[in-house]
Amino acid sequence: MGLALDRSVSRLDGAINEHVNDLMGPAKTLLCRDFYPSIYSQNSASCKSGKEKSCILRKSMKPIWFAPTSIDEIKHWSRTDLLETLGIEFTEIGDDFLRATMPVSAKVHQPLGTLHGGVSCALAETIGSVAANFCVDRLQKFCVGLEINVNHVKAITRGLVTATARAMHLGKSTQIWDIQIRDEHNQLVAISRLTIAVLTKKEPGPSSLR
Repeated sequence: MGLALDRSVSRLDGAINEHVNDLMGPAKTLLCRDFYPSIYSQNSASCKSGKEKSCILRKSMKPIWFAPTSIDEIKHWSRTDLLETLGIEFTEIGDDFLRATMPVSAKVHQPLGTLHGGVSCALAETIGSVAANFCVDRLQKFCVGLEINVNHVKAITRGLVTATARAMHLGKSTQIWDIQIRDEHNQLVAISRLTIAVLTKKEPGPSSLR
């Protein structure tokens, strides 16, 4: 009886997995409400523990990056005084996302004593712009921010925030990125949408690779 039940469950899981894969299509995303979470790779610790009723799940996919890269290469290419001033550090790269952290202290507070919205915006545009540039041939192209909006969801006074950038659209002339900034308890602090312009270099060459 137990063996037959196990086989039935296995067949059901396989059928659901196949059906969901068909639904995901080119967007590679699915909104799931506690539906067989073990089948999928989930985005957050709270999703993994089953605490959230709704979470965005992402199918395994081909890397979006133009060429294989590493966090060390991203750190080297993106090194600026602004990143050092704000303490922004790139920490993780996946097939379809880039992640960075930033400490929150009085140095980045607004007058009311919480994280300045402009700093959240700077973090979002930094990680989104860097990610965008690694999705193109940097010998020929470069990416710059065209428009950004940020919704500030939760005030935070101290700790470490983590920003995760994921591409919503990768076109020849524009890209659209979704950036979520979360605190150490995985609570959403801010969410941003960044539109990127993809431009052509006048004199393509190796100088584009620092």
